[in-house]
Amino acid sequence: MSARDDTPPHHDAGIPPPAGGRVMNIRDVFAGLVVIAISVLALWLARDYGFGTLRRMRAGFFPNVLAWAGVGLGTLIMVRGFLMPADEPAHPLRLRRLLFITAAFATFGLGIDPLGLPLTVFLTSLVGSMGDRESQAREALLLALGLAAGISVLFIGLLGLPLPLYPGFF
Repeated sequence: MSARDDTPPHHDAGIPPPAGGRVMNIRDVFAGLVVIAISVLALWLARDYGFGTLRRMRAGFFPNVLAWAGVGLGTLIMVRGFLMPADEPAHPLRLRRLLFITAAFATFGLGIDPLGLPLTVFLTSLVGSMGDRESQAREALLLALGLAAGISVLFIGLLGLPLPLYPGFF
């Protein structure tokens, strides 16, 4: 028996953890922290908006609900990073997805006032779909149309939120 066989296994750089063991996935932990940080920033930015109730939502209701959902999601991602099984490979960074999803958020934020809700949702959906290489143009267009119509009916028609329905340049 060599000296190496006598020593208990440990988690040095060259020695993998035992099968079924746990190892921290630094990408998930970092991603969870980033989601939490962005959500806390959103909570801070929306602190002066009125919250309202479910029946009478005010300007701060939706940002606060989304920000708290982001805190919860970020926490789940971070906990998953701490508990990821050693035999599960870490997912590679998908730059295309990151860029197009970020661009979709920017499209919505920059487009909602000048373009109106339906057109902004339509464009946001198309930009987001470009993050997936397997996305089909026909499916993306149908989804974008359905989302634009459904979200417009829900938020403007049913909830009566004061969102622009058509572009401001008409």
